[in-house]
Amino acid sequence: MFYRKEVNREHPTCLVFLIDRSYSMSKSQGGSEEKKADVLASLMNDTLYKLVRDCVKDAKEGPRHYFDIGVIEYGRRDREKIITSALNYGSLAGRWLISIRDIADNPLRIESRNRIISDGRGGTTNRTVRAPIWIDPVYENGTPTRKAMAQVYDILQPWVNTHQSSFPPTVIHVTDGESDEDPSSEAERIRSLRTLDGQVLLFNIHLSERDEEPVRYPSTMEGLPDDFACQLFKMSSTMPESLQIKARELGIPLVPGSRGFVFNARFDDLQKFLTVGTTRKEQA
Repeated sequence: MFYRKEVNREHPTCLVFLIDRSYSMSKSQGGSEEKKADVLASLMNDTLYKLVRDCVKDAKEGPRHYFDIGVIEYGRRDREKIITSALNYGSLAGRWLISIRDIADNPLRIESRNRIISDGRGGTTNRTVRAPIWIDPVYENGTPTRKAMAQVYDILQPWVNTHQSSFPPTVIHVTDGESDEDPSSEAERIRSLRTLDGQVLLFNIHLSERDEEPVRYPSTMEGLPDDFACQLFKMSSTMPESLQIKARELGIPLVPGSRGFVFNARFDDLQKFLTVGTTRKEQA
């Protein structure tokens, strides 16, 4: 009966997006001309904007404090491992976790973007809209995943200790390559943290330049293509029922024991993954 706690102002939850910013993210995903880093930044901005809107119940009041959010990026510059907040600017600087209200009030900038919307007649149309931007695409050499996950543990431990009555934190890790050190033990430490409603959820999605069929939400390691895929599978939490409902609404086929893990994902997989990973019960 875990993962049932309603998210509200008295009991917010926590979302941490852990983003691989290694140089390989400057390459295109298999079958696409778009850089992985560009698409990830765009989808992350859309996800943050959706979370802000979901927290607005009264326009005069603004977003309610339903979420504390971290966007942690990692890479390597020369020999130095770089672990930092992607929201490290202005009044958000120096903070690993930021309330959704502060995120709403502090975009990096506002810019015009093309969006595909309904035309009201069953079709779609393109419309230019003004949209907030919080993060830009970045890529540095190296993939220090283990150190980045150790930082996530240090960020979440005090949050969990002071929010025992809340829905547990969710960590969504997006990567396109193997870590320079095995991160498995740090992933286990993250998942060992818990509130009274369950353990921290850790989900992993892998992007690739290879134009191969993705492995989506497996329940076993059978059929996984290599040791790296098996490692990410072992690091990933089983999908709780409360998130499986949203996955099925999006047409994602799940089986008992499906884990929050996609290997060799395409961009539409990433979009759905972010949607499912950030879905919570109706807030009050």
